[in-house]
Amino acid sequence: VRKRSPPPRSSRPSRRTSKRCSATRRAWSEAKGFNRVAVKVLRSLGYRVAVKPVVGDRFWGAVGDSRNRVQIAFTGLNPGYPDPAVFLAQSFSCAAFLPRNPLNLNPSEFCDPGIDRQMRRAQAEQLSDPIGSRALWQRVDREITDASLWVPLMVSKNVNFLSKRVGNYQYNPQQFMLVDQLWVR
Repeated sequence: VRKRSPPPRSSRPSRRTSKRCSATRRAWSEAKGFNRVAVKVLRSLGYRVAVKPVVGDRFWGAVGDSRNRVQIAFTGLNPGYPDPAVFLAQSFSCAAFLPRNPLNLNPSEFCDPGIDRQMRRAQAEQLSDPIGSRALWQRVDREITDASLWVPLMVSKNVNFLSKRVGNYQYNPQQFMLVDQLWVR
């Protein structure tokens, strides 16, 4: 397992330096135009870009498998429960990186034993010291963010339109609109 270091600060390569970038994206309706924008931005930064679209269910295995050496992918995460361990530990821990495996959930291949120790400690303290645990999770989040492993492009919102005839509307952050609780006049 290799530890990733942050990318170099230089945004433009020298004439002797050659930057390469292989981009893979899922053919989602939400991602229309993503390739065009990504290619334009990366080329403006001096990268040579090769785009290899992957369609359908093969996408997740292609992105996760380290043998494919994917450097950029349009992907996301919607955790079932808003717990930092679900997102951070399952996406950025050393244990989450499964080399040469299409089921790998850590496509950035990030592994930092120090951050792993902080995550284990934060998880262990969640019940006994929730405030201290929250502070540890915040530190881990900042360290992972500073490593620039993922670049957020968007945060989606779930919007529901209701008729005046609908009552007992309830929203749950994990299950969204609770359809079984609605009534209609």
